[in-house]
Amino acid sequence: MILKIQLKKVFRNKRFLFFTIIMPSLWYSLMIYAATHSNQNGSPSFNKYIIFIIACLIGVVGNSIITFAGRISDSKRFYNLQNSITEYSIWNFLVDYLLTQLILNFIITLIILIIGITSKQINLNSQVLLLIILTTFTGIYLSIIGFFIGMTLDRKIITTGSFPLTLVVGCLFVPFKQTLSGTLVNIIDIIQRIFPLHYVMDISNEIINKQSIVQSLSMFIITFIITLIPFLLIIWFKFIKKEVA
Repeated sequence: MILKIQLKKVFRNKRFLFFTIIMPSLWYSLMIYAATHSNQNGSPSFNKYIIFIIACLIGVVGNSIITFAGRISDSKRFYNLQNSITEYSIWNFLVDYLLTQLILNFIITLIILIIGITSKQINLNSQVLLLIILTTFTGIYLSIIGFFIGMTLDRKIITTGSFPLTLVVGCLFVPFKQTLSGTLVNIIDIIQRIFPLHYVMDISNEIINKQSIVQSLSMFIITFIITLIPFLLIIWFKFIKKEVA
């Protein structure tokens, strides 16, 4: 029931449709055009699979951090009501909404995939399937952070800070060091390595080039767990401990 209600609510949200489906789809279409145009002119071509994963991440970041945080903030009263009259815990609340997120992120990725296949830029092969799985786990990670933001901040604050927050999260997976240099770039690279988003691009490159992903995947898993612990602990002490008391 919760899943059905949430999906209906989301697809009626114009902000969701624009920022997480239309915008990444347009970006991907423009990049496909640019890649085709560069090939015709003999210019260095873009890697079609990297373009695909970045387009997916644009949609997933928008859905998992901003849109999801806003929905959770709006749903806090529903959770408080359910919690007061039933045994509906914060973890039940999180799991129910994460299931919704999995479906939504899959739809976003599927639309990007259809654009890529119909434009004959990518094929549905083992590489693409691995990239989709990687995107799915990244979406789970970002959705847990979005859940934390939604539970701890008011809707107005989330709306006001949505654009700068999106930029910050986006910067965590942009490989600046591959094209730029300098002290600031080195500092940004160190910060990026703390979070799993940095290793998404490394894993993607290794999948595309058919190289071993063991080291990058290990760092992805380690940073995935370590950086989520503070958010889960705050949720525990702020909500679970309060319920027990």
